[in-house]
Amino acid sequence: MRKDTPRLSWYDACSLSRKHPESIMSLKEYRRKRDFKITNEPAPTAKAKGKGKPIFVIQEHHATRLHYDFRLEADGALKSWAVTKEPTMDPKIRRLAIEVEDHPLEYATFHGDIPKGQYGAGHVEIWDSGTYNNVMATKDDPLTVAESIDAGHVEVELKGKKLEGKFVLVRIDERSGKPQWLLIKMKDEFAVEGAAAKPTAKTSAKPTSAKPTTKAAAKTTTKTTAKPAALPDEVRITSEDKVMFPDAGITKGEIVEYYRRVAPLMLPHLKDRPITIERYPDGLGEGKPSFWQKNTPAHYPAWIERVALESDDGKTINYTLVNNVETLLYLANQGAITFHVWTSRVDDLDRP
Repeated sequence: MRKDTPRLSWYDACSLSRKHPESIMSLKEYRRKRDFKITNEPAPTAKAKGKGKPIFVIQEHHATRLHYDFRLEADGALKSWAVTKEPTMDPKIRRLAIEVEDHPLEYATFHGDIPKGQYGAGHVEIWDSGTYNNVMATKDDPLTVAESIDAGHVEVELKGKKLEGKFVLVRIDERSGKPQWLLIKMKDEFAVEGAAAKPTAKTSAKPTSAKPTTKAAAKTTTKTTAKPAALPDEVRITSEDKVMFPDAGITKGEIVEYYRRVAPLMLPHLKDRPITIERYPDGLGEGKPSFWQKNTPAHYPAWIERVALESDDGKTINYTLVNNVETLLYLANQGAITFHVWTSRVDDLDRP
């Protein structure tokens, strides 16, 4: 489990203030799908209660297909939706959310591995958590979240570590056994166009100097850029739904999210190493263009670090340095699939 995974100590401290016996029937489907002698998921108990403001939790679920389980506390249970992609702070983006069975309040703290062969088998970790306000409830019309779900329109104000502000769930199809909804960020002071969730401290590496410090490096290094501009709060991702791997149906948004998750593992090996990338702007497939890129295009943002090296034929090449997660995500958004990294760093190019 990642070190930055949110812990729900506030839930563990819940006391005996709110009872919802009506939740017992709503959890019947949850019980039916699970063998609690095998799975380590929590079995519902009559003792589960909440305190203070209702909670929400989003669990990153690596099942057959990665998705994000969005849960709202209501009527003594967690009303739940399986969101097909990472929730976003961009009001222009709509996320498909499939309504699933209610989960017990105890599930708010669950993380770990659901055994193979069990319903929902795969790794689960807490992606975000916090409290929420029911925007639909007013003095004149105290509509509950459960009633809003029945009506097909839910508005809540989240206060989490990654998600903040007003969100709306709108039911678009209830003909199937699993009603389909859209999860949408509403326009407010927290909304950011082109942004996913707020980045965590773990993936906010500061740029380091690319200036070579040894004589050996200086022989092949003609210049380096000045101090990079400040890193952006978020990297704008375009055409998230573009299919990059047709056979597997993997989209660019999913590739970017993959690099976001593995960045803490990759960055120590990429830091201060000149890089060449192979770009596939339209994805892989017969007839689709691809090309190698050594020289960093002039239109790339100023915050991307570069190092200027002289090639064997005397030409100067401005190599990109992937020293932070923002640069990694920017390149992924550019369709970079293959990364060829130098075996040496810019402070000593003669030493692998």
